[in-house]
Amino acid sequence: MTGRIPQRAALLVVAMLAAGALSALVAGAASAQLVYKNVPTPRPKAGFPALGFESDSVAEFGGEVEFAGTARENPTVTVYMESYACQTGSGAACTSTPGATFPVPITLSIYQVGSYGAPADQLTQTFNIPYRPSASADCPLELPEHVKGYGKLCAFAKTAKIKFKLLGATLPARAVLAVAYNTENYGKEPTGVGGPYNSLNVAVNANYVCAPGKENPVTKECEGEDYINVSTEAPSVGADPLPEQVFLNTTYSAIDCGGTLGSFGPTGIEPTCNWKFEQPAFEVKAK
Repeated sequence: MTGRIPQRAALLVVAMLAAGALSALVAGAASAQLVYKNVPTPRPKAGFPALGFESDSVAEFGGEVEFAGTARENPTVTVYMESYACQTGSGAACTSTPGATFPVPITLSIYQVGSYGAPADQLTQTFNIPYRPSASADCPLELPEHVKGYGKLCAFAKTAKIKFKLLGATLPARAVLAVAYNTENYGKEPTGVGGPYNSLNVAVNANYVCAPGKENPVTKECEGEDYINVSTEAPSVGADPLPEQVFLNTTYSAIDCGGTLGSFGPTGIEPTCNWKFEQPAFEVKAK
């Protein structure tokens, strides 16, 4: 052997190198771009505010979004969730094995604006949601929920990021993104039995503080749960075309703000009831 590559093999090698270079160029050109982001900045260390499906009588929750840029294909939608579930016990007896999770089937739906009867795209995946860590003896027992936090910040929930990859889907310029899952009494097919999914919430981009004069100086509790949202943070990428409305399927009139109860659609807008700066915490990337 002389080490010389025969002509046919040389041509094949050149072709393979050219194909590899082309593949690299295509891969680089098709890298995912961030087209929507509505997540608090900086991310709250003690967890996001969140909407509870079981506690707030919700079957589906989402919002209308306007995507930035021009990337629209093969989107990946990230949803921030908050898990308040203890593996065993509750309150001061809340105990969870580090790393323990529970499975929950969750559905992401993408609706065309103005058409909410059937989604344009939909994907259901089962996610392993983490239990919140065990209660810390150093944290106070909060009322009226009788919840005991964990860690140095005495947080009550564990944040989980779930991702839906919709291969083959193409986003419109604007759409309604929504998530749905079943709890004991709510959802498309309520389970009829209690479970950790009853303590699973969908995060929102909000910042709740106790109303002036409502914080107990001794316990530091917010008396009467008189919290107010002081957030003024719009999406950092993309936009919310309906900043005062979210999309819900709920039977709880206090959060539907005059919308249609029991079917998925936009909430109403009332003088003392709207969802401004309380949109779902979503991120979307596309190619």
